[in-house]
Amino acid sequence: MTIVIAARNSPEHDRDRADFVCDGRTDVAVLAQALAVPGAEIELSAGDFDVNAGFTSAGNRYLRPSENVTVRGAGPGLTRLVA
Repeated sequence: MTIVIAARNSPEHDRDRADFVCDGRTDVAVLAQALAVPGAEIELSAGDFDVNAGFTSAGNRYLRPSENVTVRGAGPGLTRLVA
């Protein structure tokens, strides 16, 4: 199963084809939901994903993938995980 995730600042054509579009406030929740699917192939579009966005002060601050999950970005310098 392929899950396409776009960042809030991804190009419009990437946002249009995405299964999920991050908003810069709850990016971690979206990423965690996709990572929980065993065997998923996750495509992150070009753009900035805020890996601090969506954590609560008492929440778990780790993203843990399920078994056999693959994550791919759009390419060097195109997909950025911003902390």
